[in-house]
Amino acid sequence: MKQTPQLTIAAGVLTLALSALPLHAATNVIFEDDFGTSPTPGTINDFGYYTQANSGGMWGILTSDSGTTMDANFLRNGGSSANTNSIKQWMDAPITLSGVGDSLVVSFDIDSRGPFLEGSALNLQIALYNSSYEITANQISGANPFVGNVSGYGYFQTMDGGNVYRLTDYDTTADLGGSPDSITAPAELYDQTVHTVSFHITKEETGATFALYDGTNLLYSHTDTTASSFTFNTLRLRNPGVGTGGVYLDNISVTHTTGSTIPEPSVAGVLAGIATLGFVAGRRRRR
Repeated sequence: MKQTPQLTIAAGVLTLALSALPLHAATNVIFEDDFGTSPTPGTINDFGYYTQANSGGMWGILTSDSGTTMDANFLRNGGSSANTNSIKQWMDAPITLSGVGDSLVVSFDIDSRGPFLEGSALNLQIALYNSSYEITANQISGANPFVGNVSGYGYFQTMDGGNVYRLTDYDTTADLGGSPDSITAPAELYDQTVHTVSFHITKEETGATFALYDGTNLLYSHTDTTASSFTFNTLRLRNPGVGTGGVYLDNISVTHTTGSTIPEPSVAGVLAGIATLGFVAGRRRRR
């Protein structure tokens, strides 16, 4: 059947409209916790978190604390314990960033207090891993079971600025390739008030972009074209500080967002209308 000019025009308009469509993002919440209820008060294991530490005490769930303005239940680090980690895993459903624009975002409220001084590296550290080791119990002493069993990325925050590291081993780090796109000294994160912080890993055509936000304020952004580890199943929150320093966390979530070529319903309706007009015009021409 010979294609009519009307059908040719309609097809062209449809093609242009499709090419101009923005990607429709699909979002999947991996987990979110406000620590609202706990069968065993103060136990992080009820929420699937486990403490890993060289020594000292566990992280816990508190209903209130004089050291913070946070209310209701929240997660607190081990306090005076050195090198304490809180681990959350989703090993039965690992996430892979496979398409350009795919992202994994860790978000939480934070109130960081104590001896966090200018130039100190004793602040909260965030890391996303792909781990071959599943943690099912608190491990307060002994050999670190994650050594040699993880790959991934972390944001190691200090008062002087931000540094993103490639995590080739649990505690062995190497700088990501290239120079940071921007660094803003994030001293405001440690002003003893509550902030909503989010750490983003976004896949690029080559490599990935790592970014840290305080609300909508970009604190740090860095694109590494050599980044290649894009599967994740473990979140690590670490406080390497020693002393009375406290880190309080609440409303933690991990969200995976992917791009999709499926148009929004309203846009799909317009495209269907264009296709119908072309079909009708073609029929009228043949008659």
